Amino acid sequence: MGFDSPRTCRIILACCRHHISVNEPDLCSDDPSRILMRQMLGAFFQYEKTLLVAKLRGARQRMRASSGQLRGGCEGRKPFGTRNGEPEIVARILALKASGMVYNSIAETLNSEGLKPRKGQKWYASVVRDILRRAESPITSKPTA
Repeated sequence: MGFDSPRTCRIILACCRHHISVNEPDLCSDDPSRILMRQMLGAFFQYEKTLLVAKLRGARQRMRASSGQLRGGCEGRKPFGTRNGEPEIVARILALKASGMVYNSIAETLNSEGLKPRKGQKWYASVVRDILRRAESPITSKPTA
């Protein structure tokens, strides 16, 4: 829970003015007043989070609308394998790993084959490892075309 928002700070100051402690070491006790305080603070923090999420969602939608693109250019760097030509390299990395090669050997093989990473001039074991972890992760969404 963060105490950095002005609204939350005002709430805490108001509680202090009315002699309601928000800095108790035993805030987790079963005392009804403390339970009420926990629930109120939780509700305020949830409200702050909801406002922040709505603000960020609106900003992303405005960014997409103003750029005329739906590809999500304001979402940050997309993982390797989502751009043209990259799914084939990911498939090659997976095949090399399946054949029993280690990360260093895969990087050397990709470099000797003349395949270039998205950034930089050559492949490194750490980049290969990150790509494999992302590709093998069950929660990773597969790119659609």
